Amino acid sequence: MQGVRIANVRPTKIDVDKLIARFGVPQENETILWSEIIETTGLEKQEYRFGTVLTAWRKHLEQNHDIILYPVPGVGLAVAVRSGAAAAATACVDWFIIYIPRRPPIWLSDSRPPK
Repeated sequence: MQGVRIANVRPTKIDVDKLIARFGVPQENETILWSEIIETTGLEKQEYRFGTVLTAWRKHLEQNHDIILYPVPGVGLAVAVRSGAAAAATACVDWFIIYIPRRPPIWLSDSRPPK
């Protein structure tokens, strides 16, 4: 079995579902302590998987419930207040962060591709 790699992986959905079951949909200005997250997932903060699970959970909350969690150093994760102009500005920044091109797109350059 040369060239075959066997990976020992667990889907993040299992741990994300634990976090959803424990915390539900957090409300504005709510803070979730690191110790509560560690207790719920059974993962240590130094583990790579801890970050992967948190990223998946934060992405789930943002996409499905329009909730943004941001880290508070030494405390945990807090729910950001999104309203009006702040929501629009955040959406605009998110778009630019996600869609930064590696090279300028055709519509930004002076030359057009040959037809």
